[in-house]
Amino acid sequence: MNRYAIIPIRDALSRVNQKVNLIGCVREFSPPRKSSGTDYVSILKIVDESYKDEEFSVHIFTGKLQDLPIIRSYNDVIILYQVKIVEFSGRKNADFNKRFSSYALFDENSCSDFNPYQASPGFRLLEPDMGFIRRKVHFCTQIPLSEGMGEYLLSLKQLKNKEHFDLVCKVLHIEKVANNTWMLFVWDGNDTPPLSSDVNLDNEEQNPLPFQIEQFSVPKDILCTFPRVGTILQVMTNDVHENFGLCFEGIGKWTKIRNMTCEIHLGLWRGLLLSSSRFRFLPHNDCAVLERIRNVNQRISGEEGRVPSWRHPLYLTEQQ
Repeated sequence: MNRYAIIPIRDALSRVNQKVNLIGCVREFSPPRKSSGTDYVSILKIVDESYKDEEFSVHIFTGKLQDLPIIRSYNDVIILYQVKIVEFSGRKNADFNKRFSSYALFDENSCSDFNPYQASPGFRLLEPDMGFIRRKVHFCTQIPLSEGMGEYLLSLKQLKNKEHFDLVCKVLHIEKVANNTWMLFVWDGNDTPPLSSDVNLDNEEQNPLPFQIEQFSVPKDILCTFPRVGTILQVMTNDVHENFGLCFEGIGKWTKIRNMTCEIHLGLWRGLLLSSSRFRFLPHNDCAVLERIRNVNQRISGEEGRVPSWRHPLYLTEQQ
């Protein structure tokens, strides 16, 4: 085999413990975190024509945070040189080793002149691979998508305390709230379920609830851009995501957050990312995105307007 040749993902599965070159569309990514050693790691899920009904995991290990790939869009293309196919517990994936592997990321704009918007140190595009890039970007824009659907998918109006779920939402803003903690402000056009305020007046005298729960304030010019229909859910990052806001390009984009949970904190719903949480950017024509946009438009044009949906008699009847 030519060690410089790009091969389909399906063929790579038969080459365990060998180094291969791959190219694929990035469908999913995990936020950057520290590995068990000294490296930083992010996990990508990619597809190609040979493996479009499944997804192939690529584990990227780098010595520096800024060398990890930062995904921009749902149809970004990554080219990977000299990644090693490994098998663990019956599952095969590719490992990117900072010593001998390299990668480059392309979008629709950067593929026209073969100038990647991001590349690992030492990456050099081989001339025979230029055609692969254009064809793969075209493939990424043509394959049918229903990435927002799934059996674990909930909307904000369906939240349940401590339950793990997926959420399709628009990420409106990110704020750093502590040394290693970031807060995402997300929205899907729905209202979170109402919560009862069972306050013990004796305890309230000793430990009063704060007038302002957050220890920070979002700039007024940012708040003015938030939608006025539906709940804005605050989502806290996990301890392993200390650099989340430095490597996330999803503000203003429809996103599927996979494997998160929520809790009731000081009488309000609060989302929580887990160490295993992952992200997928979604196009505006994704089925789940269209459904949420349609629901928002119906609310705005209806009699209730911006009134929380849980105040509607139909909602109260359904909950009884």
